[in-house]
Amino acid sequence: MNNFIGLNIKYLCDKNYLSQKEFGDLFDIKQSTVASYVGGRSNPNVETMQRICVHFELMIDDFINKDLNAAQYTQKEVPAQKQHVSVANEQNTPYNHEKDALIAALRETIDTQRELIATLRSRLDNTQTKAS
Repeated sequence: MNNFIGLNIKYLCDKNYLSQKEFGDLFDIKQSTVASYVGGRSNPNVETMQRICVHFELMIDDFINKDLNAAQYTQKEVPAQKQHVSVANEQNTPYNHEKDALIAALRETIDTQRELIATLRSRLDNTQTKAS
């Protein structure tokens, strides 16, 4: 049975305009380790493969068992100012609902923190005014 991990890492680097060092930096891996993956001399551990698949919105089975370059994976549309693009076909992303929920929760947290900051600034201003 073929394993396409190294080939797919090279594909992800190429399609996302990442050097092996930049790819490694995303996952706390040394460039030499990424090179050994691409060269087929070793494979990432399961946790690293999971992190790669989550980051690039891939199914782990596809990452291991399919040549992504030959498969139906396409680049998603991203703003022109972004050089790094995510690679996946919408039908192959089981994380979309969880990702959307997480983003909504994070936005809510940010809004709450902004309100708290505004309240604290107001209290600080009142305290400074009274002290003057």
